[in-house]
Amino acid sequence: MRHKRSSMLLFLAERFAGRASRVLAGSAILGGLSKGYLKIEDAQTERGNGIRPSKISLHCLSARERSFLLGALAKLGRFFLASSQSSYGGFLMLYGAFSLLGGFFLDGFFHDVNSWALPLLSVILAVPLLTSSKSLGFSVRNSFFIGRFLFEFCGLSEEEIEIAEEGRGHLVLFSLFAALFALFRLLLTSYLPLLMGVLFLILLFILAVPEILMLGILVLFPFLSLLPHPTVTLLCLLLLLFLAWGWKTLCGKRALELSLCDGLILSFGVLYLLCGLADGSRYGSLTGGALIFLLILSYLPFQSMLFRPVWRRRAVVALALGGLFCSTLGVWQYFFTEQELRWVDASRFFDIGGRVTATFSNPNVLAVYLLGVLPFSFSGLFKEQNSVRMRLFFSAAFLMELLCLVLTWTRGAWLGAICAIFFFLLLYNRQSRGWLLLLPAFLLPTLPLLPANVLHRFSSIGMLTDSSIRYRLYTWRGTLRMISQHPWGVGIGERAFGSIYPHFAVSGTENVMHTHQIFLQLLTEVGISGLVMFLLILVCLFLSVLYGATHLEASARGELLGGGCGILGVLVMGLFDHVWYHRGMLALFWILAAFVSAPLVEGKYKRREWN
Repeated sequence: MRHKRSSMLLFLAERFAGRASRVLAGSAILGGLSKGYLKIEDAQTERGNGIRPSKISLHCLSARERSFLLGALAKLGRFFLASSQSSYGGFLMLYGAFSLLGGFFLDGFFHDVNSWALPLLSVILAVPLLTSSKSLGFSVRNSFFIGRFLFEFCGLSEEEIEIAEEGRGHLVLFSLFAALFALFRLLLTSYLPLLMGVLFLILLFILAVPEILMLGILVLFPFLSLLPHPTVTLLCLLLLLFLAWGWKTLCGKRALELSLCDGLILSFGVLYLLCGLADGSRYGSLTGGALIFLLILSYLPFQSMLFRPVWRRRAVVALALGGLFCSTLGVWQYFFTEQELRWVDASRFFDIGGRVTATFSNPNVLAVYLLGVLPFSFSGLFKEQNSVRMRLFFSAAFLMELLCLVLTWTRGAWLGAICAIFFFLLLYNRQSRGWLLLLPAFLLPTLPLLPANVLHRFSSIGMLTDSSIRYRLYTWRGTLRMISQHPWGVGIGERAFGSIYPHFAVSGTENVMHTHQIFLQLLTEVGISGLVMFLLILVCLFLSVLYGATHLEASARGELLGGGCGILGVLVMGLFDHVWYHRGMLALFWILAAFVSAPLVEGKYKRREWN
């Protein structure tokens, strides 16, 4: 469908941009990249009508069928699904009644809300269940909300919940369960059995549909920093995701075929692991290397689960939703709370107030996160398949994230956002390139209207009189001295860096914790070999972005460019800061890489059944 031309200027700009893009698409470099990935139009003829399962998949499927534990779990699941709703109602009613009566006679009164709230809620929930004789499985399968969630959203097969309409009554057994749970609650004053049961059901659901955990990680990613141990929590979630995806992959229900870029990424992770093993526990490098290896390894399950368009679209919404919540909190902090001034040079920038951190502990970390999610919200504005409601959602997310990014007052992040948006418009389609040519004519007249503190902060970029810039230059000078003597790296982490850097530091920068530059940081940790490998990965990723921008359909192009431009924005900021200092941002970087490679392997597996 041809787009309506709003003006002759836009028409001429689109014509010029269209010719430039055709020249780019016909280049030998981009054409050669297609050898690393299967073209979508050739997917159906590559392996015939289906994909033959590997010997490993057949062995795992056979082992799953012979497994006593998995067989027992399956029988237990069928038992609970075939039980009537009245049995569950009896369990809740008796559990609530036993807990309330026991609490009354043991304590004499209910000393706090926790002692009576859950038992009373159980009694209330039991009332509608007691009147139904239908099985739980039949009710779940025919439920409007739960059924649509399981079978339409999650993609589970209805045959897996093929249960008779009339349920089996197990009132005596369920009453015994209720008495045991209530006794445990009264004697140990703990809801541990109920909590363990709920967690067990969640675990089984994640093992069946790992993509749900993927969406949860993307939405909750900025809020993990509010927990006491955010890196450990993120690592546990990623390991659970890897476990669920790995089991599905071994059983032939998920895809794993490595391209050149995938192999380089895995080799980069292995290099960090080997460097940690080589240094041992001397500076804590062993733990740091293993952690970085596991975070890089998260690229594999994300790439495998994101290649399906439906989950890729949902992942983009999840990223935008998490970014919207986080940036809204940051904007609220700036205008309604008192901000700390420890990240501000008050002698030069007294007019900017504090720098927002939102859910993170540092404004620079927040800026890295916003740079990663901002291009995805921006891509939602251009996707023609999005409804008006979705476009409004992406507009709100983009504007709020952009405003919050400004309020971090991180100049490197501002440059990164400008580069990310510029290249997105340059690569998305002919109309966006036309708008890009006309954009300066609309933006330049509005510059004087910007707040004075924003212009003052932006104009200070590159000024050597700024203490922050001068501090970085001195740090880089000392780092280069250290690298000249240790070209293969000094170890991973702050302890390794801090033990050697002071011998080469410029006076006044001896207490620096890192290099304030991502490429110099790689040189100090894994040396020249690590930097060369990382540069090769970047070349593969950006060639993939260019190839996808000229060969993929518009529906997949926005998500691919969102990942590519997010990486570009983070790298631009990485020229002035160590953007992987917060380990969560390291995981986010490789998740963005998965968004780049996933659409290019989409066509390989169109005919495979997944759940």
